[in-house]
Amino acid sequence: MAPARARRSSFHGLAAILAAVALVAPGLNTAHAKLAFEPAPTLPGSELAPAAVLKGPLHTVAEPVSLDGYFGRFDIESKFGKFSVLGVNMLGVRVHELHAIEALQKVQSSQAFQDALVRSAQAPARFVQSAVTNPVQTVENVGQGLGTVIGRIGFFAQSSVQSMSDAAADRNAPPPQSNAAPAPYGETVPSGFTGDPFGFNRARREWAMQLNIDPYTTNPVLRPLLDNAATASFAGSFAVNTALGAVSMPVNLVVEFDTTVRDQVWNTPAIDLARQNEATLLSLGVAGRTTRDFLRNRWFTPSLQTALVTALAKFGAIDGMESVIRVAARMQG
Repeated sequence: MAPARARRSSFHGLAAILAAVALVAPGLNTAHAKLAFEPAPTLPGSELAPAAVLKGPLHTVAEPVSLDGYFGRFDIESKFGKFSVLGVNMLGVRVHELHAIEALQKVQSSQAFQDALVRSAQAPARFVQSAVTNPVQTVENVGQGLGTVIGRIGFFAQSSVQSMSDAAADRNAPPPQSNAAPAPYGETVPSGFTGDPFGFNRARREWAMQLNIDPYTTNPVLRPLLDNAATASFAGSFAVNTALGAVSMPVNLVVEFDTTVRDQVWNTPAIDLARQNEATLLSLGVAGRTTRDFLRNRWFTPSLQTALVTALAKFGAIDGMESVIRVAARMQG
């Protein structure tokens, strides 16, 4: 199978998996109740994942591997800490991210990087002064023009109002039955990225492109390193392309996006991705509240949201679309 066709198939497969989960989700709580006192079944890691992702120069996967629903729960032990992931795809992502962590730690130990962080601390004052004396030029420097920034601010303001309205409605309604799995042990809820009307995350996306990683990763170790790198580049003028060589990794260890999704994620601010994804889901007949809950799920990163919405759009408005998004809105970890 050609690489492009394989990538397209992977996203159709993702949609199919989510659709299947949506069909069985109502019975999950009952099943878990019956098995509450039974230990989770286990399998050797070799029966679930390729050998290269089970052990490498930076990590090992604990054996045996517990089964969590229909997926393996992989516990990764590395020099950077322990990680728990669900499914072989996320295992490949986390293993690849170990190399990104190593590269960023090396870069950030340099004196040039430390100097850039010092300069970045002075940047907010310079930005405010520039915004006062020449606001239009300042906007053009950090965004894509005044109209784009105003549109982002409007979308962010509207989203904030809808969030408060939805929260008020939830307080007045009985709590819904939840089938969401708990978040992985030791991982905190990821930061939100859509509140960025000026496009400050451009530097973050540039670093992610160099490292071939998701700029909105939920990795608790990689995420702050990427934050620091973006800060040093955006506000401290630390060049990305001269600081970092390519981080090599066999392609079969990395979950690849198709070209359209990859380019969108690396070149489009998260707030614009959210606007596009919302418009697409509404056009597919997904209810507004379900769409908003999906976009607010920080575990389902803007990159994964865009990949799923792009895949679902190929089906058009079909039965079951709402169930897929409703399940994705509850996913954690």
